Amino acid sequence: MNLLCRKILYSSLILALLVAAHARAENTVSSRACPKITTDDLVKLQVPGRPLHIKFFASWCGSCKDDLESLRGQPSREDLILLSTFDEESAAVATLKHFDVRQRCLAGDEIARKLGVHHLPRSFRLENGKFEEVTVAKGAATVHPVQKGKS
Repeated sequence: MNLLCRKILYSSLILALLVAAHARAENTVSSRACPKITTDDLVKLQVPGRPLHIKFFASWCGSCKDDLESLRGQPSREDLILLSTFDEESAAVATLKHFDVRQRCLAGDEIARKLGVHHLPRSFRLENGKFEEVTVAKGAATVHPVQKGKS
């Protein structure tokens, strides 16, 4: 193969890799919107036998930003959903993009109200259609069942 053909081949390969990388970057969760979701739809997302972890956050919440920092650059997980709460969608998306968070984001004001979320950040585990609050204190996770009528 002559030198000109090799240069064209390598240039084409590099261009293809750049296009693929750009497409992946454009398809990251943080570059998309955070559509609204209902409690019923969230329950349907849970795979039977596998808990779904839910983190409530807002762009204006300093502690939430600290929490998002731990997700910086990590690949999206199927068992974790970030719920933007009491926030503008554009602000939530911008915050996730700023922290390079690639996790799936949904808007969950209705869910937050049903679960009695008044302080952020808050985390819950959804398993078998039931919500359990997960709090972390001194490195140990404690689970608190949600009161009846709030799930």
